[in-house]
Amino acid sequence: MNHAAGMLGVLLPGLCWWAWLGHNADDPAEKLAGIFGVSISAVAVAALFFYLMKLPFGPNKQIAYWIGGSLLFLLGVLYNRKKLAFNKEFLLAFAAFAALCVWRLWQARELLLPNWVDSLHHSLIVRKMVEAGGLTASLEPYLPGNFYYHYGFHSFTALYSLFSRQFAPFAVLFMGQIISAGVSLSIYAFSKTLTKDWKTATLAALISAFVTKMPGYYLSWGRYTLLAGMLLMPLAMALGLKVYRGERKAGSLLALFLLTAGTLLTHYFNAFLLAAWFVALGLAWLLKSAASKKLDWKTIFYLATPIVLGLLVTLPWYWRIFQFSGQRASLAVGFVSAAEDRAQQWTYLGFLIGNQLNLVLAIAAGAGVLWSLLRKKQISFSVWALWVGLFSLPVGLQLSSFRHDYFGLILFFPISIMSASFLVDLASFFYEKMEGAFAKTAVKGIALAFMLFVLIFGGWASRNPINKATILVDQDDLDALNWIDNHLPADARFFINTAPWGFGLYRGVDGGAWITPYTGRWAVVPTDFYVFANNRDYEQALISWGKKALYLNENPPVLAGLICDARTSHLYIKEGFGGVTSKILSLLSGTQKLVVFNRVSVWSINLSLLCCN
Repeated sequence: MNHAAGMLGVLLPGLCWWAWLGHNADDPAEKLAGIFGVSISAVAVAALFFYLMKLPFGPNKQIAYWIGGSLLFLLGVLYNRKKLAFNKEFLLAFAAFAALCVWRLWQARELLLPNWVDSLHHSLIVRKMVEAGGLTASLEPYLPGNFYYHYGFHSFTALYSLFSRQFAPFAVLFMGQIISAGVSLSIYAFSKTLTKDWKTATLAALISAFVTKMPGYYLSWGRYTLLAGMLLMPLAMALGLKVYRGERKAGSLLALFLLTAGTLLTHYFNAFLLAAWFVALGLAWLLKSAASKKLDWKTIFYLATPIVLGLLVTLPWYWRIFQFSGQRASLAVGFVSAAEDRAQQWTYLGFLIGNQLNLVLAIAAGAGVLWSLLRKKQISFSVWALWVGLFSLPVGLQLSSFRHDYFGLILFFPISIMSASFLVDLASFFYEKMEGAFAKTAVKGIALAFMLFVLIFGGWASRNPINKATILVDQDDLDALNWIDNHLPADARFFINTAPWGFGLYRGVDGGAWITPYTGRWAVVPTDFYVFANNRDYEQALISWGKKALYLNENPPVLAGLICDARTSHLYIKEGFGGVTSKILSLLSGTQKLVVFNRVSVWSINLSLLCCN
């Protein structure tokens, strides 16, 4: 019931939009995608509004939200009951999406908490938003400094956490998988708009759900912000294409405005990719106008107005980002030659694409792009997909702010669509060439059997997207974290074992990494998000402590020096993870074992006794 209440609560904005303005020619699956995307975007925009107005989303506003949203939805359903068809197609689409959600949740069945390092700060941000009642200017008391991150996923998940009464880390894990399922729904909606063919759209959605390595593998990395962006971006692209083709309904224009703003607030890279798509549509408009020797200002006006409004709405937050980011962002274009040291990057690109079947689909997608260009159909998306593919290569043109692997992470999107389009077109080509009912039926059977093989083989190969090496928490860790939360003071400071994390940073190696986001207590590495504090002294102190924690070399005096320097009052140790063990601690004065959960132990430190020796 809690999950149901939470989902209903966060989807109310999209449901209201659909009830009043969503009665268009879209099929049920497209409408479900729109409800999901509009809801995420509306929550993000509302969070920014409440933040600017300095209005926390307290109990009274929550009650008003439930009452007002429910009434608005019910009135819309009653008023437009003849236009809103709850038919078997709608039930089938809902059942298919529910099954996909079950699939994604099943893939995460082994995880007790969200995976890997990014999940730590995502959970901390959601926790802080729940406690603050909305978008917040800082993450204090957990981390110092100003908060200026893309937050669309966090605001939506925080609202779900609030309504479902699920603790922030669990809400992140659950909502992340629901959004992962929603990405395939979003791909269906865009493919349907692009090709006007439900078969191609269905195949593209199924390929992204069961065959491509991404976005399912995002679960291993905890890339929830990019995941949410990959749900919103295709929907915004679809709405932009519809408006470009002549759709002028209020519901579509409002959705385009919200989805543009939502994408901008959810992930910077998705915002950049969406901007590239709108530029492609603008160029198509210019070429069309040049061919007809007449400027169609009406089309560009209806397309640009909601997009510009979406940008204007988000400008206050982007100005904040500009103020506090140190103005480090750059879109400078460079060229990387095919040097030998790039060989590892090619291997990594292959890893991002996936197994041999995914490579075959990538080749089919490339053929689909070339076929579309030759036929002069779907040119804008074909050019966009080709551009994404070229920038995903480790050699050639590179953007300073977005490495080539960023593009590799979203290749599943054009691969799913263009491979599906090519396979359907190929089957249609042979079907039309055949003569006689038997031959045509044979072509249908072969095509269906091949596509079923691709889906079944791909689904089996991708059934477990979790990389075991990225799991930080097991049941021992979770028991220890719960004990810490229930028995230790809020100002406890923890030493934890560490490991390198690129860019000169360090991370926790076990459940100790979760001490700050899960219990609110400070740790030597309180997630890697401290680099956003723009406090150089604080950042360098944490980097220094993280490095010392890694290179203790089982030296008790060095460990004692680190503890005294960082003023840690407790230690979190998991045997077999990191250089500090219970054996070493037993050699130090002033340490006492408080509790043991199999391999995990929590210790207290008497700083007066330890640091005076």
